[in-house]
Amino acid sequence: MSYCRFSDCDVYVYDDSEGGITIMTIRDEIYRAKTRTEAVDKLIELKHAGLDILPEVIEQLQEDRTAIGETAGIEPVERGDDDQPL
Repeated sequence: MSYCRFSDCDVYVYDDSEGGITIMTIRDEIYRAKTRTEAVDKLIELKHAGLDILPEVIEQLQEDRTAIGETAGIEPVERGDDDQPL
């Protein structure tokens, strides 16, 4: 699932198949958060550093954390021998 794409703001935020949430910036920086709280904290930090981040992105992560928890739905995907999701 994607929370935000570059066309919307200065970050691309998505659930990573390796587990957690990945944040990519227009500065070619990549951050990986193990929990939604870590992702929210990093997005707030990036916003304070001057990146354009929609408030809705942070709000959605916070709502998901409240509704389903820190890591539900962002666990690593088990893969088969051919490296495809099972």
